[in-house]
Amino acid sequence: MEFKVCASYRRLRRRLIPALLSIPLLIIPYITLHAGAFDAQRCAGIADPQQRLSCYDAAFPPPPAARATLPAPTAAPAATPVAAAMPVGVPPAAQPARHGLRVNLGVAYTLGNYSGDVRTQLNDDRVNLHFGRAIGGNGITGSAALWYDFASPRSLSVGLEYSRGRTSAGIHGVAPNGVDVVDEPVNVDLDARLTQNTVFLNAALFPERDAAVSPFFGVGIGGGRGSLKVRTAATSNILANGLTLFDVDERFWYPSAQAFLGAQYDLADRLGVEVIGKYVVSTGLPAGIKQTYQQMHLGMGFYYRL
Repeated sequence: MEFKVCASYRRLRRRLIPALLSIPLLIIPYITLHAGAFDAQRCAGIADPQQRLSCYDAAFPPPPAARATLPAPTAAPAATPVAAAMPVGVPPAAQPARHGLRVNLGVAYTLGNYSGDVRTQLNDDRVNLHFGRAIGGNGITGSAALWYDFASPRSLSVGLEYSRGRTSAGIHGVAPNGVDVVDEPVNVDLDARLTQNTVFLNAALFPERDAAVSPFFGVGIGGGRGSLKVRTAATSNILANGLTLFDVDERFWYPSAQAFLGAQYDLADRLGVEVIGKYVVSTGLPAGIKQTYQQMHLGMGFYYRL
């Protein structure tokens, strides 16, 4: 009998001890699950949003693995001057729109080059005068232009330009066959004052329109109306006191063409400055005198994009 009791006790102990040890394993998940629910209910009851978030962070911290994989916060890079100056939402690389209508105003120093052949009558004698090319005229030319800068092709612009300039020059010529009773070559001094009002239709190319300094070159054709005032005096070994050959004071129409190159620089989104050089050639027949006017312009101006 005593042996049976001991055997039963041993069997009970072998079954009871594992059962008692398994109770915490069953209870801990239950307590943990409900404890989280209790914490969630407690945090949800907090009215202040900041304190409620702090409660959730304390009750439900991220696992160690998640904390280890989170990158360390880094300081935001300091804004560059360009980025600081740009409006919010606009990338620093954004450029002003360089297409559409553009107004140009400019002024230039003009250096003239005059040549001509004069055939006139003096005391029933036909006088032939030739004025060779000689740089000597100078003056100021002002201009205004309306341009259209194409978005495609991006390098092309076309424009309508008006310019007004005045040049004056003292030009020396020669009558190789003499004048009147003088049968030896006669020197002729000519004082010319030329005023031109010219309209050009221009086309220009901008190889690097988006560059900080944008170079350009182009050509233009047109014409206008001018006025020419000329006084002449002839001298030779015989004509010691000189002889007035003819005076001219006429208005006339003329064709013209030009070639130019320069560069532009943006001062602001719409406003900029440019420097430009031009070669301009015109021909005319004032008083029946076939003449050619060649001019070099060196100027600067401002432009504004509409």
